[in-house]
Amino acid sequence: RDSSFSLPPPPGLKQERRGAMSAPQHDALAAITKDMDRVAKSRSDPVPDLIDHLIEDLETCKEELDALAGDADSASDGSHEGNTGHGEEVEQTIRRLVEGVERLDPLPKITSHHRDVQAAQAKLCKGIDKALPADVDRVIALLNGGVSEAAAPTLHRVILQHLAAEGYFEAAEVLTRECGLQELAERFAPYKRLHTLRAAMNEQNLGPALAWVHARQEELAIQSPQLVFALHRLRFLQLLGGGDGSGGAAPTGAGEGSQPPPGRGPCDVTTALEYGRSVLVPAAEGMAQLAEVQQLMGALLYAGRLESSPYAPLTGPDQWRSTADLLSSVYLHLEGLPAESALACVLRVGVLALPTLAKVATVLHGKAKGALSTTDRLPVELELPKEFSFHSIFACPVSREQCTRANPPMALPCGHVISMTSISKLARGCRTTRFKCPYCPTETTMALTREIIFSG
Repeated sequence: RDSSFSLPPPPGLKQERRGAMSAPQHDALAAITKDMDRVAKSRSDPVPDLIDHLIEDLETCKEELDALAGDADSASDGSHEGNTGHGEEVEQTIRRLVEGVERLDPLPKITSHHRDVQAAQAKLCKGIDKALPADVDRVIALLNGGVSEAAAPTLHRVILQHLAAEGYFEAAEVLTRECGLQELAERFAPYKRLHTLRAAMNEQNLGPALAWVHARQEELAIQSPQLVFALHRLRFLQLLGGGDGSGGAAPTGAGEGSQPPPGRGPCDVTTALEYGRSVLVPAAEGMAQLAEVQQLMGALLYAGRLESSPYAPLTGPDQWRSTADLLSSVYLHLEGLPAESALACVLRVGVLALPTLAKVATVLHGKAKGALSTTDRLPVELELPKEFSFHSIFACPVSREQCTRANPPMALPCGHVISMTSISKLARGCRTTRFKCPYCPTETTMALTREIIFSG
């Protein structure tokens, strides 16, 4: 991967997502984390201390040699005996330096430290190789014979939807032009509105969010009164904290317009009290949370100094972040948009399935490229978390195989359900041949069976 290329962070929506994992994967990653901590653990590196001692000995030796040189220059007799004595003193000084270096004995200390570090790093690398498949080329070759021309537009749409969902609108517009999918540009509008709301929330500007809530108040009263109350609670506390009122709705609850972010100003207890009575209380009545409103009224005693009051957590970054996440979730639901892009969902599933698919690729090594890309089923069962179950799944109790469109579940007159393939085998392929239900004495024929269609 070219590390020089990177997309800028999206201006608004940026939610943290955590994919669930199986117990073996969790244990493997826990072992890797433990090995990483062992490598990063503070070790007593002898090199800096050895270098400091060497520098100190060298400076001492230099000072002594400079002093001897000065004494030699100041000697006026110039006798041969004096020169001989000076040479002996220089030799003794250098000998002391060499003996000091030998006492330090740096090589064994450095070697021992290097051995410890390399052993920890080698163990970490082995753990990574054991837990994570290093070579995925074989898996890619097995599962994907290449993107066909018929599938390319669908892939482009999936990528565009992901870019829009993450806020990379410039990149999405470039891809739209290059792929000739200009008709999809209008689908970016809902995501742009959402990122505008998120960007304002990041600046603690509630104006756009309250205006959107006012425009969709009838739907929100049924779908998510929690969001309405959370936004008005933030605005009420913002007024008490010193907000100048430019970022929120009017006390009447109209919420018109998208004003600039609120600044810090003198708190207006009267305005906050009126806002609580006219807006906050009606929002709480729909949720039966008047008791919480009564508790919030106690914040009036801390007007202008909420940061040092018991109500400080209600105005902290975590509260703003959770409210913004709730706003995103409700907005996507009302607009009929997925909470997660299809590309991100497929990527998370692929990460969870990669170890199993790597084993399949090893077993089927040497098969034709894209050997499994022509089928709609894998030869192994993948254990995925419930969050990835988007429709009902039925496994035939006779064949133990999962039903598909080509092999749908069929209901017998007695009420038992088995797959079409199992019925065909029991009836020997004849629609009028009578056969006995595998689970009760009732006899029937293929003509009397009915296909079961799951609605969800």
